Amino acid sequence: MILKNHILRLATLGLLFYTTMALADIKKTYYIDPVKGIDTNNGTSLETPFKTIEGAKLSIRNVKDKVKGDIMVYLRGGNYNLDKTISFNQTDGAADGYKIIFKAYAEEKPIITSEVVLTNWVIHDTQKSIYKCKLPSNINTRQLYVDNGRALRARSKDTLENATYDSIGHTTTATYMAQWKNIEDLEMVYKEKFTNPRCGVKSIQLKDSRAVITMKQPGWLYCRSKGITRAGYPWYIENSYELLDTEGEWYLDKTGVIDGNPYTIYYKPFNNKPINKSVITIPLLEKLIVLEGENEDNKIQNLVFEGITFKGTTWMRPSSEFGHSDAQNSVIRQLGREFIIDGAAVTLRNANAIFFERCRFVQLGGAGINMYSGCQDNLIQGCYFRNISASGIQIGDYLGFKIPTSKNFLQLQNPKLLLRNNDVKNNYLDSCGVDYRSANAISASIVQDMDILHNEIVNMPYGGIHIGWGWVLFSSSSAKNNNIKFNRIENILTDLDDCAGIYNLGPQGSETEISRIDSNYVKTSNDHALYFDEGSSWFIADNNVFENIKSVNINISTKDKHDLIVTNTFADDKTFWNKGTRVRVDPIIVAIDGKWPAPALEIMQKAGLQEQYKSIK
Repeated sequence: MILKNHILRLATLGLLFYTTMALADIKKTYYIDPVKGIDTNNGTSLETPFKTIEGAKLSIRNVKDKVKGDIMVYLRGGNYNLDKTISFNQTDGAADGYKIIFKAYAEEKPIITSEVVLTNWVIHDTQKSIYKCKLPSNINTRQLYVDNGRALRARSKDTLENATYDSIGHTTTATYMAQWKNIEDLEMVYKEKFTNPRCGVKSIQLKDSRAVITMKQPGWLYCRSKGITRAGYPWYIENSYELLDTEGEWYLDKTGVIDGNPYTIYYKPFNNKPINKSVITIPLLEKLIVLEGENEDNKIQNLVFEGITFKGTTWMRPSSEFGHSDAQNSVIRQLGREFIIDGAAVTLRNANAIFFERCRFVQLGGAGINMYSGCQDNLIQGCYFRNISASGIQIGDYLGFKIPTSKNFLQLQNPKLLLRNNDVKNNYLDSCGVDYRSANAISASIVQDMDILHNEIVNMPYGGIHIGWGWVLFSSSSAKNNNIKFNRIENILTDLDDCAGIYNLGPQGSETEISRIDSNYVKTSNDHALYFDEGSSWFIADNNVFENIKSVNINISTKDKHDLIVTNTFADDKTFWNKGTRVRVDPIIVAIDGKWPAPALEIMQKAGLQEQYKSIK
């Protein structure tokens, strides 16, 4: 009854908030127009708008404490081109009881982006149909977009020929690689069970009719020393001009060794479209907006972003000597030190009551949204995430999770730092984890009172929803009272394995603080639907539907998992593993010849976006 009341309370509060927002007593209104605006305007009318969000932010900062009501900031349509990240701090939020609302004007489409359009393309190699474009400045990026589609960095079609690997790197019979230009641009990409590490090449030398490839350090050490999986034979090779042989591929030459002009992009377009008919862009920034309070006692709060598109970022760390040594869930592991990708279009830290409503997150080189410690009562609702290199939504970091003094400690008790009541509802997430494939669409570390409801997740190389951390290192954690309900998850685990549509790691709650997984629909031809991994405890999973699962529907495979209840499961086969302690798994209700029982059909129908949000797709 306590848990039921908690869910009803959150649902009621969410409805009341948006009803209140729609009917709010707006005391001040501003306008921003990226085309006609001037930041020296007063911004108070359509005729005198600000030009930039930064300009509006600074003006509002000076008047907000005098305004006893909500402040509405309308963003006119068009591109808000950034050359540096917009930072909001505790002085930019609203007082308790009020909000500052950044909202798309009417039906217009404001786009916050760091993308630059490349126009001065000329032919470089007629025979190979390769074009080139000199960049306007010394821009470094890992992404190129053509007509809003992601172009591929030039890559090999298969693995390294006759390869070996050791603590230094690789050897191969592909001796021709020693003659390639810009050797230090090369990356080896690996596919190791549930991870997708990357590491750069330092040098290639010839020895005894073989090429000796020395990898960059310490990245190679990290990729080789991260637990169950470690880099071995490359899956493919990436980022060399010599690999530019397929339509839709590109390469950035920073040195100018190819034609004498440094920072030149080379691109091989698709034959059916002339290059001058395409819109080709590259992103400049790793982050578009950062919302960060000074500390847990002085937070940023009460901001709303509605109807805004966040588009065009990169993330350069994998190009460094550190590479990308992922553990799982795209968490970076460096000799036991674990942390998330610090590259997201929007970052929150020490932030309360920040709301994202019907926003779009597209063409991103890192994650969509990251929340760090001290984030509470935030909401991501009705948002669209697509073509994202890492996770769509990541709530919480893992850095120092074993250290009692850490803000991310697994058993954290500081009520101001806890990740509490950060809800994710009615979002559509498609094709996240494009570059860093071990990413999940929605991830949450040690969270409390979190609702993950009515989301739709499709086309993921790894898992759908990932919650928890810590394995069996602790018998309990601060995670509790979380609800994963009415989500629709399809076509996942297309590249990696050992995950699920819904996956938990480590303990949750207690007998009176149980987390729930209810009324979800998972359909995929790969691996598992529901996976309680090491240390999982105190969950009830009820009324879930699993279809076409390749391995087993429910994975509870070791005795360290305890106090789990799985009831009323519908599936098209009866397979599951259960070796846990104090675990109840009721027999699976099996669909016969594709004929699902009426309760299963009702769950399928209700899972995913609610009617009022179906138009966001």
